[in-house]
Formats: sequence, structure tokens, C-alpha cells
Amino acid sequence: MKAKLTKFRVQNFRSIEDSGWIDAENVTCLVGTNESGKTNLLLALWKLNPANNEPIAPLIDYPRKKYHNYSSTKGEEIFISAQFDFDSSVAEKLSQTTGWHQSLVKEIVVSRKYNGDYEYQYSQNKLSSFDGKDLLRVFELLLDKFNDSELQSKEEKTDLDNLKISFKIPNSS
Repeated sequence: MKAKLTKFRVQNFRSIEDSGWIDAENVTCLVGTNESGKTNLLLALWKLNPANNEPIAPLIDYPRKKYHNYSSTKGEEIFISAQFDFDSSVAEKLSQTTGWHQSLVKEIVVSRKYNGDYEYQYSQNKLSSFDGKDLLRVFELLLDKFNDSELQSKEEKTDLDNLKISFKIPNSS
């Protein structure tokens, strides 16, 4: 096994406004009345990576009642997102490629937009909300450590001073 679908979400696709995240197990059963959207869920999932490169047809796939908004979105809306778990061999290769720990690249969310573009996001590699003042403090600490090191060239010192000016950080040296 290389990658396993663990959950998916369909948004603004045909009759579906937002399915929420649907867990995908080894066997997943979709139950609902006729015309409740079961086929549309599977069709959106199929369009994530269609076998025959079938294009996305906004006139058919975009929700009819919202189609008048389509021209203003320019197809930038995501209609399908799917989370995959990689096995350890794939995670190890991704770790070597990205330089991130394996645990950060073991899960990926792949999303597709109406314009055909894809978005990729490692689900474990996100910062929760981060206050700008905290970020500035971290940046100041890094600058201080860099200032204290003896590994700076004259160009690096000039770049560092320019950064401090850009971020309005007083010169400590």
C-alpha cells in the first residue's frame, strides 16, 4: 500500500452544498434516499483524478442555483478535498525531499478546484493561530543568535541590518 484514502469532503458540487468530512474505511457504505446526493459524492471523488482525464464541466458540475456566481469566482472554488495517509516508505521519501519529519508528511489533503488546479496541504504541518507579536519576538531571538555568531560576512551583516530596518527592530549591536 502506498496511500490510503481516509476521508473526503465535497463542497458546492451539483446538489451538494457541503458534505462535511466523510470517513472512508476499508468498506464504506453510503446510505440515503433517492436523489439525496450519493452518486454526486462519488462523482466528485472520481473527478479528483478521473481515469479518462474528463474535464470539469462547470455548467453541469457547479450547483445550478449558484451558477450565476461562477464567473466571479473564476473557478477558484474547491469542490473536492481528500485526505490520504502514506505508508512509511512514501513518508520517508517525502521526509528526505522536504527535510520535514516523517510524522509531518504522513498525511496529505489533496483538493481540486473547478478550474482544474490542485492544492496540496500536509495536514500535520500547519501552525495553529500565531500572534504577529510572538512571531516578531521569535524573529528577534533568531537575529540575536545570528548577531552573536561569528559566521557573518560583511554582506550578511548588511542584510541583517536591512532586515532590522524593514521589521523596525532596534539595532542591538
